[in-house]
Amino acid sequence: MRSMAVPQAPLARRRSLAAPLLAAAAVVTALLAAAPRFLLPTNGGAAFVAGPAGALGLAPSRAASTAESRVVRLAEVVDVDATDIEPATGSGLKDNGVESVFDSQKRAWFKQKFDGMYHKVFRANWTYIITDTGETGEWNRAWTMPQKTFEKRRKTLLKRFRKIKRKLRIKHGMGQRYPNGKYIFLTKLQGSPFTRELYGEKYIGKAEWTYHPNEVKAKEKVQRARELKRTMAIETEERRVAHLRQLGVWPGESHWRPKLLQEVPLKYGGAASRK
Repeated sequence: MRSMAVPQAPLARRRSLAAPLLAAAAVVTALLAAAPRFLLPTNGGAAFVAGPAGALGLAPSRAASTAESRVVRLAEVVDVDATDIEPATGSGLKDNGVESVFDSQKRAWFKQKFDGMYHKVFRANWTYIITDTGETGEWNRAWTMPQKTFEKRRKTLLKRFRKIKRKLRIKHGMGQRYPNGKYIFLTKLQGSPFTRELYGEKYIGKAEWTYHPNEVKAKEKVQRARELKRTMAIETEERRVAHLRQLGVWPGESHWRPKLLQEVPLKYGGAASRK
């Protein structure tokens, strides 16, 4: 009777096969550690490595292998001698006496369409002239219509205003007030010229605070935080541009950046200059 061999377990078979491979790998590692290495200076490029059998191979240098990890990001702080950097002056707006684009002079007149006709309105004395008929007269700035037309429609407009006021008063508890003392229904009607005429200047414009006096300090704090954020963003952009200039890297076009960072000039030169 033939004797049958007991089958070997799969795990034991893998261990028996892996033992010679592990031994060979240990020998190769020892030979490579003992073999001399002839590396070029770590300034980029490749290096020649002598193997155990005398064969030459290419190996990347240390500078090339760490090049990607040395890329400077915008959030990183770079110590650069930026004494030759011109500080941002806000595009020269304050130097020219104009603090904002909205401070420029307005046109002496503008066109307003009313009742199907174009009225040429002059800002100096708030008069108008109809371009088609040549009719002139006073212009009501608050209602954006001729004064004589407003006098004819005053009763209708006032009736409409009182109707809306009555509905808002009922909606808001028949005269509830904000903590600052203003009526809620009149606050929502402060955009109407009749509110100024009937209730004075109290309900014109936005109040300093609505629910608590601490809102004034909170608004000032938010304003200071925004100014600080703007200053830090500009300083970070100045350091970034200075570092790119030191490396000879083209920083790109100015309009690629946000409007706030466009205040920092992109003055670059050298081999990467595009001009």
